[in-house]
Amino acid sequence: MNTDNRFEWDSESDSFWEDDPEDSYLPPRRRSWFIRIAAAIVLIAFIAFSFAWLPRILPPHLDFLHQNQELSQDQLVINSRPAIVGIQVMKSGAISGSASYGTGFNIHPQGLIITNRHVVEDAQSVQITFYENKEIISDAIEIVEGVDLAIIRLEDNDLPYLPLGDQLATTGDTVTIIGNPRGVSRVAIRGTVEGYYQGSDAAPLVFSIEAPIEPGSSGSPVLNEQGQVVGIVYALQTPNSDMPRLALAIPITYLP
Repeated sequence: MNTDNRFEWDSESDSFWEDDPEDSYLPPRRRSWFIRIAAAIVLIAFIAFSFAWLPRILPPHLDFLHQNQELSQDQLVINSRPAIVGIQVMKSGAISGSASYGTGFNIHPQGLIITNRHVVEDAQSVQITFYENKEIISDAIEIVEGVDLAIIRLEDNDLPYLPLGDQLATTGDTVTIIGNPRGVSRVAIRGTVEGYYQGSDAAPLVFSIEAPIEPGSSGSPVLNEQGQVVGIVYALQTPNSDMPRLALAIPITYLP
């Protein structure tokens, strides 16, 4: 597989029902029930009409939320989520109070956060937020040369972390991605490794994953079935509307 890129229902007055010759003999209480039933019918029709339009007014890609719910009790996901972090980036020269946000993950109990270079590029400092809202600020940011990776060093103890895999993911492997797409924290999705690609001799080897990936997933770990990190998501690709989205990931072997 190759990768290249409102009804307004104006209710009638009660006189409408009182003037109806077929209903004129009904006592007030019974007429009231007829009014309520009619109103309910109209309400149901309105709701049905509204739902028919929902696909046109809601975001089209919601598969990632459905799958996240399905994986909520998955043990691998439960064990891994505490090590996924949110990254708030304060950039040099930025307007005071402005910040950007991204995803990362920890690989050491004292704090060694892995993310993408483009997430923290030009950062003056970053605020790292762990699972239970533990926040740590750091300016110790290291850019990995030649690849879209960065390392943020923290000074703490007993932080939740993910183990690194010692083998590359292979085509057909089932993998799990946990990140913060579209501002939703620690969303888990699952997909299949499609293959490895290299844009040029100088470009890093990357692999693609067929999964319901969404913007904001950069810096998310790719986990094998043992819960070990085998890659880092750095981009997504949508070939066309008829084909599934692909997550593009950098193998963990590129970490120094």
